[in-house]
Parts: sequence; structure tokens; C-alpha cells
Amino acid sequence: APGTVTSDPVTPDILQVTLPGLTLAEGGAGNLTCSVSGFSSPPDSITWYKGDTQIRVETDNASSIVWALEDVSASDARSDYSCDVSVDGEVIRATTQVVVVGVTVTPAIVGEGDNLTLTCSAVINNFQSNPSYSFWLQSNGMVDGVTTWNGNTAQSTVTFAGAGAEHEI
Repeated sequence: APGTVTSDPVTPDILQVTLPGLTLAEGGAGNLTCSVSGFSSPPDSITWYKGDTQIRVETDNASSIVWALEDVSASDARSDYSCDVSVDGEVIRATTQVVVVGVTVTPAIVGEGDNLTLTCSAVINNFQSNPSYSFWLQSNGMVDGVTTWNGNTAQSTVTFAGAGAEHEI
């Protein structure tokens, strides 16, 4: 219509930062990935934190930054891991935790035909709830064991009657 000015509405950037959690075996390694989306310009910086301690600052204008964790221990599960993303003066923090699982299997030596009982202990640090089940793997498939929980420690036991060479675990 005459005298009417129309323009496209301005859509503001909606900055989203994601930092998924990670479950690792004690002594293992893995990557935490901080991903950024919904911006028209790349981030000015991404700062990594373990707890309140700044670990490093990335300024390579990437939309996804990886922090490689190596040789994790139970103490690594006691901290929050965060990435602060700075874009055009706005800072958004994403925080996650690392779950560390330590597993020990007690070896057993038995004679042919004897009962074989194996016990596995697992310590799971920084886990919100205990897993609903555990299982053993045998060369020909899964074998159910009996698992009990005490705090963050699970103990699973499996017994094979008349053990023989076919009981490779």
C-alpha cells in the first residue's frame, strides 16, 4: 500500500551450548565436546573449567571444541566440567560431569569339573543412580550374575557348575 514500509523482522541469535556427559573406565581416556550453535558469528572464545579452575582458553572460532581427558581416576569424577562460550559479549556456560568406573575381576583357578565362581567388583564414581543390571560375557553369549550394591560399589558373582574349557570368560 502507498506510504507503507515493510521489512523483514529481525530474528535474534539464540545461542545454544551443549556439553554431554561422559562415562569412562578408570585409567581410560575420552573426549568432552563443547558444541555451540545458533549464532551468526563464531565464538570469541571457549574457556574450559574443571571445578572452579580454568584449564585453557580456545580462540580458534570453531563451533565445536574438544577436551581430551587421559588416564582418568576416581578424583576426576568429583569435579564439574564446564565450558564458557563467549559470543558478541554474551557468555553462556554448559556444565557436565564425568562418571568413572573402576572394575576388578578376581581370578580363579579350578580343576576340570569343579565349580568355578568369579567375582567382579565395580566402583562407579559420580553416578546419579545405580545401573539396573550387570552381566558377564562368555564366549558364546551373555551370562547373568548376581549383583549387590553397597553405596557406589557393585559386586557381581557368577558360578559355573562343572567348569571346563568351554567356560572362557
